[in-house]
Amino acid sequence: MVRAFDALAVGFTSRMTAADIANYAGLAEQNGITHMWTTESAAFRTGFPILMAAAAATHKMELGIGTTGVYSRHPAIIAAEAATVDEYSNRRLTLGLGIDPTPIVDQDGSLKSSRPIATLDEATKIVRGTLDGTIKTYSGKIFNMNNPELNLEFEPIRKRVPIFLGAKGPQMLRLTGRIGDGVVMTLLTTPKYVRYARGQLEEGTKAVGRNLDDLPIVAYLLFSVARDRKEAREATKQFLGTYLAHVVYGQAQKEAGLSEEDIRPFKEAHDHHDHSGLGKLVTDEHIDKFATCGTPSDCAETLTEYIDSGVSVPTAFFPFGPEPQAAIKLIGREVRPIVEKRNRR
Repeated sequence: MVRAFDALAVGFTSRMTAADIANYAGLAEQNGITHMWTTESAAFRTGFPILMAAAAATHKMELGIGTTGVYSRHPAIIAAEAATVDEYSNRRLTLGLGIDPTPIVDQDGSLKSSRPIATLDEATKIVRGTLDGTIKTYSGKIFNMNNPELNLEFEPIRKRVPIFLGAKGPQMLRLTGRIGDGVVMTLLTTPKYVRYARGQLEEGTKAVGRNLDDLPIVAYLLFSVARDRKEAREATKQFLGTYLAHVVYGQAQKEAGLSEEDIRPFKEAHDHHDHSGLGKLVTDEHIDKFATCGTPSDCAETLTEYIDSGVSVPTAFFPFGPEPQAAIKLIGREVRPIVEKRNRR
């Protein structure tokens, strides 16, 4: 059995302003979308202020950050930030934890980029223990928590905020199966990769007596919808080209059907500062494989393929379409009802 479809979400990049994301989130909620996710990057905006803005612009929408990096902040600080957003939003936060794509320089000048599995494992324990009050001190292989000022001096509105882990490779997926409340899969996810990932997740869940079908799978899907199929496809090109120029090749990309040769032209164009030309390198094959785009019916059909492969929260990730506001209305009013009707169980 594959976990049933839970919800269709919208996803935002932190390259966008918090005000724009909040406005889009409000519009999405008005049109029947119940979940949103935002990325975070040290080079762009941080996720928790974005979620505070989105919380102010919405009423019931579930708010996810996917993911905040555990190298860039101490986990106890992440716990305090999460508790603050959860309190302000009245229990609407899902916290995504992951490994920062860019190593952060530690106080002694070293790069804190080693041992990602142990780092994420310990960080998850500290965040949970800080929120529920069971951890006051901690001494691990990666993190230490011996400063009383890292203990929360206020009562979190929830002692158990859902923690989803950002996972790509097999070891991280198995860790997620053991300790995560869910998993966040990033862009370039394909149905083939989802099936591979489920196999790794299941190894983790079985190791601790859990059921894989109880583990929500969020997948960011580059999304563009319009009445005109050609316009919808065209709207994905620049974003997809830019993303392919920055992707770090690994097992996830291999399983998704992407080769290092595929991404070489994008990286070369980026290295030569030909950023405007990245979209021109994107082929119909790239779009077919890595984007969910076209008419509302086209998008619903592609989303169903992801749901059938095991994605429970497919996330329509910006740019949405040639006209983002119009696209959000189409997602809520036309794409969502088709998907929900096809996937009622």
